[in-house]
Amino acid sequence: MKFYCPVCWHDMPFAGVKCPRCGTDAGQFSSEATFVDKLLSAVFHPEPLTARRAIWILGEKQSEVAVPALAKLLKQGPDLYTLLAIVEALEKIGTPAAREMLQNLSAHKSAIVGREARGSLSRLRQNRQPAVTRS
Repeated sequence: MKFYCPVCWHDMPFAGVKCPRCGTDAGQFSSEATFVDKLLSAVFHPEPLTARRAIWILGEKQSEVAVPALAKLLKQGPDLYTLLAIVEALEKIGTPAAREMLQNLSAHKSAIVGREARGSLSRLRQNRQPAVTRS
């Protein structure tokens, strides 16, 4: 089984030891970090499916604190599927900062990412409109 540091994702020989790269006590992190803290860390996991799962959960939780982590991840140039997971999470989060990121992603070099970001913005705008009551 392979173990990673929960902060810098460096390979570790065992779970629960100090990371040789960043010095994080993995056991202490695991016992003291909140669920959201662990998810925020997992956004940067080297295994893309793990990162995507964390992004999805943060979106489902509408976690506003995820937006800066997602912005940082975008700067690392994630793969297409991770980009699409970020777009979906940002739509669910829906804060002004999330909307700004979606606006930036709407002009992404990937036509698919741009289209999905524009769709997310459109759905967010529609949800902001007051309901029309018919008499």
